[in-house]
Amino acid sequence: MGETFYFVFEVCECNLCEVYGWCKQVSGNKRIDMIVTELINSFRQFLNVSWSTLPDLLKDRQKSWDAIDDWYQTNWETIVETQINIVRQENEMVVLEIFGNGADCNGSSSRVFLPESLPTHCIKVNDRYRFNSFGTKYETGWFEITYPFDFIKVLDEDEIEIILSAENAKFSLEKMM
Repeated sequence: MGETFYFVFEVCECNLCEVYGWCKQVSGNKRIDMIVTELINSFRQFLNVSWSTLPDLLKDRQKSWDAIDDWYQTNWETIVETQINIVRQENEMVVLEIFGNGADCNGSSSRVFLPESLPTHCIKVNDRYRFNSFGTKYETGWFEITYPFDFIKVLDEDEIEIILSAENAKFSLEKMM
């Protein structure tokens, strides 16, 4: 308890996050990548901090019809995707790939907001892998999207799932072809 958590960013006169302190020192894609890393880490922190406040029924996939996926996707779009669009200040909107399984609340779409939109960008991990989700890795090696969110499921270029430690991971935004 007593932990302070921020995921709303103040905007400075150059329309980039003053919170980071380096906003005028770093330019271009490197600046955006640093902000993306901060946003993704803030999202992970949000998942860890808010997990204990969720009703047990929501956490139980068999009883809640996977409603937890809707919760993950809603927060992914709100905390990460929306903030990326705010700091980029470009005409083209960024629509990220879904988090984990995506949502089931909009029929055939896995998105919560703008369900008709297709992904335009993905999040890269350590400039090598496509981000899928945060979760935990059990001693057996099994990965699950659940607390504590200390591991990352990524996909390599052959769509093979790989599990990495979330500690010290670097994230970047990549336009999809």
